Amino acid sequence: MGIGGAERLVLDAAIAMQNNGHQVCIVTNQYDSTHAFDDSKQFGASSLY
Repeated sequence: MGIGGAERLVLDAAIAMQNNGHQVCIVTNQYDSTHAFDDSKQFGASSLY
């Protein structure tokens, strides 16, 4: 996950789900916490590669 429109959409959906009581974990093929929205850090985003 980088910084872009699609990433923002995923994070906004994840935040909405979390606010409705769901447990959310984001898995992606690429994640660099230094080049990502701050919101992504609360989901324990991890990358598979």
